Amino acid sequence: MNETELENRLRQAPRPTPPAGLLARLQADLPPAPRRENRPGTRPETPGWGRWFPTLAFGSVVLGGILALGAEAAQLARLRAENEALRARLDAARAVAAAPAEAPLHSLQDEELARWRANAAEAARLRGATAELKDRLTNLPGLQAENQKLRAARAATVQAVADTDLGAAAREQANRVICVNNLKQIGLAFRIWANDHNGRIARDFLSLTNELGNTPRILHCPSDSAPQLQSWDEVAAGRSSYQLPAAGRPQPDPAAGAGNAWDASPEEVLVICPHHHNVGLADGSVQSLSAAQFVRSIQVVNGRTIMVQ
Repeated sequence: MNETELENRLRQAPRPTPPAGLLARLQADLPPAPRRENRPGTRPETPGWGRWFPTLAFGSVVLGGILALGAEAAQLARLRAENEALRARLDAARAVAAAPAEAPLHSLQDEELARWRANAAEAARLRGATAELKDRLTNLPGLQAENQKLRAARAATVQAVADTDLGAAAREQANRVICVNNLKQIGLAFRIWANDHNGRIARDFLSLTNELGNTPRILHCPSDSAPQLQSWDEVAAGRSSYQLPAAGRPQPDPAAGAGNAWDASPEEVLVICPHHHNVGLADGSVQSLSAAQFVRSIQVVNGRTIMVQ
């Protein structure tokens, strides 16, 4: 049996039960504690805090001395600063005392004389300016008449400029903007009509009377020298400023399942203005082209007029 097994056996052994009254008999057998008496010449015992009182008192005295020295050092520094300030004031006072005396009286008189001369020159200049103003006031009616003539000449010049090629170019630019707006409204009318007719494209402007607001004026380009359109009868007779290349294109067959689909490609040309070379496309946009760009970009492919970039 090894030590571990022996230790386990000992731990499993039952504890012995002490006899009753053993603790009381042991306490009764203990001798009484001896009583300590103060002998002559010996120092009575003091509590624990009394032993540290001398040390604490000495530390308090040392700390008070340190604080007092700190206060004296601070006061000494303040006195030194005040002393330096007083020395600086004294040096400034000495410098003022050592400054040269005031300028002589004749120097002040020369300055006053120069001031009077400057004032006299300014007064002479003001008198001359006053005389000039009086002369201008005398000639004021003539100046006003001359001003009226200049205004009339300016108005005539402005009117002449308005009648030149520059004014005509400005008017033509404004007409181009109006034409672009007309083509956008026509393109929108095409889309509305197609939605109501199985995706087909209107073959003439008379089919778009309801979509164009029952007025043919939008079919007249402002740069067209022909008279303004007044009725749809004129449109039926063939009068219009715009062309419809999409009117002759192949139409979708509703029986083939086209439904209400819009079969026009975005680059397909619906309407053209021959006066400005503006082109209205199926996607609703309007392109303003030059004559050279128009010839190069507008092509017919598979019966459809398209614009190529």
